[in-house]
Parts: sequence; structure tokens; C-alpha cells
Amino acid sequence: MTTGNDKKIETIDLKRWEEAQEGELDGHIHSYDSTVFPGDDPSRQGDPWGPQDEIDHYKEKSYPRYFDLMEIDTDLNGKHIVEIGCALVSGLEQCSNGKKTVIEPLIKRTDNIHVRNTISRMEECDISILAEPAEHDTIPECDEVWIFNLLQHVISPEKILTDAMSRSKVIRFFEPLEQQTNIEHPHTLTKKFFDSVLYEECDEEKSWAKLWLESDVTSQDGFHQWSPCYYGVWHRKEETTEKESN
Repeated sequence: MTTGNDKKIETIDLKRWEEAQEGELDGHIHSYDSTVFPGDDPSRQGDPWGPQDEIDHYKEKSYPRYFDLMEIDTDLNGKHIVEIGCALVSGLEQCSNGKKTVIEPLIKRTDNIHVRNTISRMEECDISILAEPAEHDTIPECDEVWIFNLLQHVISPEKILTDAMSRSKVIRFFEPLEQQTNIEHPHTLTKKFFDSVLYEECDEEKSWAKLWLESDVTSQDGFHQWSPCYYGVWHRKEETTEKESN
């Protein structure tokens, strides 16, 4: 397991990643046996939490917060956006006027009714689906990559970031820090890891990152209140020609 001083996050093998995928899908499905977040609808506190509740929670709570923090306009203005690891709800479902792609291996699990419903919603929103690990050279050339609460679940956080940096002009991310590992979270992420991978080579004038602390939210909010998080926007450093540099 990594520590708060680590810049390097180890790659896990395919077997361990498949265990994490099973745990993640089970977590989403089993959440339907829990109860409604008080912050979503106080009048329904204690009611069963169902698939539509999860969709509404991400659509009305989580993604608007991501969009606000990372300065995202739902009018894509003709850009190609790739969201990696959206699970069963994508922020691109709320966006228009651009090319939209999601990379989500869970969507391979078409034996599951909730996965099939996700595919139908995304197709209705003209979202292209790549149901392969992002580490398998899956990320296409694009204008932006979005990474929200993803990198604890993957084979190699570093490869995903470096591939995104080589194929996209902009990366917008929001990730929890210093969380303990478990079945669905094989990695512990650190601020030093992000700084060493993303911010040693970037457009320093446009790029930025901030800490999101537990004290920034209330326990009733349902948005990342369980640990500090790191979020920001990375911009690729523009290459200068020899003539420009002179």
C-alpha cells in the first residue's frame, strides 16, 4: 500500500483488477438495498434506494459539483470529451454539442439489467462506449479527458494519466486521497503522486490543482465527505518552435 510520501503507485495484475471490478459492480447493485441519502430528499429519509435514485443523485448532486469545481460547461462547443470510469452514470449524459466517449469496462457486463439500462441511456445521448480498460491504449485523441473518482479502481493510475496527457489537450480530475485499500479500491492515492505525474510538465499558466477537505462539506451532503480529495485541471504545455523561442 502507498503512503502519503509516495510519488509512485504500483500497477496491479489483471486478476486483482478483475476482483476490484466485481467489487465495484456489486457495490453499485448492493447500494439499491440501502436507504436514500438525507441530502437528496429529506422527506424520503429511510426509504429504499433504487437505480433511479442513483441516477438522480449523480445527475443532480455529484456531477453539478464536479462541473462547478472544474469549470465545465455542459455545452461542449464542438469538443471531443472522453470520460474514463463513469460506472453506471456519466456526466456526458448531461452534455451536448460535441463528440462524447466513455471508457468503462463495467459496461461489458451486459448480463446485468442495470448495465443494459446504462447502455440504452448512453446510446440515447449519442455517447460512444469503449468497454475496455483505459490502460489498453483505449484513450483516443481528444480535446479533454475527465477523470472523476476513478484511479483507486484501475490497473495502473500512472499509465492512465500519462496516456491521457499524450492524447488530450486538457485533463480535469477529482480524486480521493489517502483512503485505505479494499476489494474495489486496490490503490491509495497521494497528492505527491498527482503532482509528480501531472504537474512537472504542464502549461503552468493554465493548469491548477486544489485540495478538497472533509470540512468543506457536511455529513448530509453525500459528496466526498469521507476523505480529503485533490482536484484540478491540467493543460498540455504548448510546444514552441526554435524561431518562437528566439
